[in-house]
Amino acid sequence: NPLHLFIILALVANLSVSAVLNLYWPPNEFDSIAMYDFRAKRFSATGNISGIDDGYEGSYPLYTSIVHAMGYDWGLENPKILYPFIFLGFILAFFSVVNRQTNSTFALLATLLLTTTPLLYQFASTAYTNMPFAAYFGLGVVYLVSFVIGGRISDLYIASFLLGSSAWVRAATLPLISVVFVLALIFSNRKKPLLTVPLVYLLFELPWRYLQIKVLHVVGYEQQGLTSIFKREEFSQIVRLIPETLRAFVNNLYNPK
Repeated sequence: NPLHLFIILALVANLSVSAVLNLYWPPNEFDSIAMYDFRAKRFSATGNISGIDDGYEGSYPLYTSIVHAMGYDWGLENPKILYPFIFLGFILAFFSVVNRQTNSTFALLATLLLTTTPLLYQFASTAYTNMPFAAYFGLGVVYLVSFVIGGRISDLYIASFLLGSSAWVRAATLPLISVVFVLALIFSNRKKPLLTVPLVYLLFELPWRYLQIKVLHVVGYEQQGLTSIFKREEFSQIVRLIPETLRAFVNNLYNPK
């Protein structure tokens, strides 16, 4: 099929360019140099995760730094070469699920749109948590939708694992996962036991919180934000913003331009 061949060649070209960018440019973004890659070099040099003693470093889960540390332990000078493989895994899994629910032509077109999304393509060559989080959380949602449509229990297990794993990848996932929790609560029943999702998520989230608070002895940004909500001044400001927020929402709903 010429259309399939064209799309596959475009996908290969996109992945190749992403791999070249990652191979050529070492971690050079501020947060990566100051924290993600900095922690990785310390982990690789010391063999442990000790030394995280401030809210900046301790606010972010260790996934990205551990991936970089593994790269350094394997003798890589530039750990960013691992990011195209995360991107590739994301693409293949996405295609597999969509292809199962639709057909190969639609799945290839959807995958091409996914890989050429400018922001996601930028994430694929940035040594931040954005690309791994998009892979774990995004695929988790895709598998969850696939379970709701097709009813395969394996899709639910994979979705629960991926969404739970996202808690170890990127901080401040609470707003996103809360939406999934609400939907799981609404649509959960005997045939579609979606409450498995929040239960598995907590199995990942709670150990990280314990490590963060009891072992590393740091207070994360999201914890500070949740605590500040209940302070009198901050709470009153939030209440005053509610009418303006609702008005802006309604305006954008009826006049998106």
